[in-house]
Amino acid sequence: MDFLSMSYDEIIAYFRKKLPPFSDSRMDYSTSKECFVLNIWISYNNKLLLFKRSDKVAAFRWKRNCIWWYIDEEKTAEQKVAEEIYEELGITTEGIASIHKGKIHIMVDPETGRSRINYPVIVTLKQEPTITLDRENTEYKWINPEEINSFDTLPELDKSYEYAQK
Repeated sequence: MDFLSMSYDEIIAYFRKKLPPFSDSRMDYSTSKECFVLNIWISYNNKLLLFKRSDKVAAFRWKRNCIWWYIDEEKTAEQKVAEEIYEELGITTEGIASIHKGKIHIMVDPETGRSRINYPVIVTLKQEPTITLDRENTEYKWINPEEINSFDTLPELDKSYEYAQK
């Protein structure tokens, strides 16, 4: 499948046809060798927010990452971004200065061989948030973009940020 030539909506439609649904109608990626993932880069004052994943998550434990989530239901990118940053940071749409949609790209997990079709966005905030971590993350850090590779991150996280800027 040539995901790079497809739109956000076309990729959702593809997975909707291919994947079994959960009881709440979200798409179940658990047995799929490919998945559609939202990468949300939080930016404030020219810094990026990087999280350290906990041992309570299924994948990439203890790795640094931006906010990411499976695109598992038929919502617009804006709806999904708003939902995730509210869930992760308690920030409503009123706290967002801008959302920049990047370029869809594919990354392959070297451990599992699973392809992640990434949809990266940069969300610039109006003010620095007060962050309360949930079970998914153990810590956070504001970093300069050029520092991404200084941390133990998910595979090719730096490329996700590059594509987010396109």
